[in-house]
Amino acid sequence: MVSVSRRLVGMKLALVCAALLLGALSGCARAEAASPRMRLLTEDYPPFNMPQEGGKLGGLCTDILRELFLRAGISYSMELLPWLRAYAIAQQEDNSCVYSTTRTPGREAQFKWVGPLVSNSWSLFAGPHSPEGVAVLEDARAYTIGSYKGSGMSQYLADLGYKLELARADELNARKLVAGHIDFWASGEFSGGYIAAANHLPIRLLFSFNTVQMYLACNPRVDERIVQKLNKTLVGMQRDGAVDALRKRYR
Repeated sequence: MVSVSRRLVGMKLALVCAALLLGALSGCARAEAASPRMRLLTEDYPPFNMPQEGGKLGGLCTDILRELFLRAGISYSMELLPWLRAYAIAQQEDNSCVYSTTRTPGREAQFKWVGPLVSNSWSLFAGPHSPEGVAVLEDARAYTIGSYKGSGMSQYLADLGYKLELARADELNARKLVAGHIDFWASGEFSGGYIAAANHLPIRLLFSFNTVQMYLACNPRVDERIVQKLNKTLVGMQRDGAVDALRKRYR
């Protein structure tokens, strides 16, 4: 009789534990299902983010983010927009982020940051009509430098007092440089070289003048747990070689 009672008590305990476990799993499932769909916005800035055939988005940072969100189990959408519009939406709309965004002191408090995704060297490019004798950035102070609106690079140069002519897209600067409408072009080392090669433009790299880190910049109201999970998952991708493997595709 005692043995039967013990078995009954054991069965009751097992049922209670099972119920608690199912409740916990159900709670986790509800929490996961309640996780918002993240809206990831970007611009055409090769080779980091750029359109591909069939309307698909590609580029190094796009590839990194796809793998990152897959590993983190977070749903998302991606959109290609003009930079200023993408940047403004990420500042105003819940659960939205913009990439590839240079992290600067002036932007620090405006976003929550995931990254860095890649390093980007800001560089000066010359065209067939560019003045000679420019070996460092200070040498270009008397000349007009092309950059694009809303970029961290243009803000950096403006703060230093350089004479800028701003375009709405970086590719326009490359064409203006070749036509002689600007003296030099400030762009990322990789993006500037990519644009010049893709369009067969006679543009040469002079030098790099600053190296920055590029991030996924998220609206401040994005759940901090999501930001932490993405950053932790990204560290794992960096450690296991996944990020380096993706970089090799664009070298």
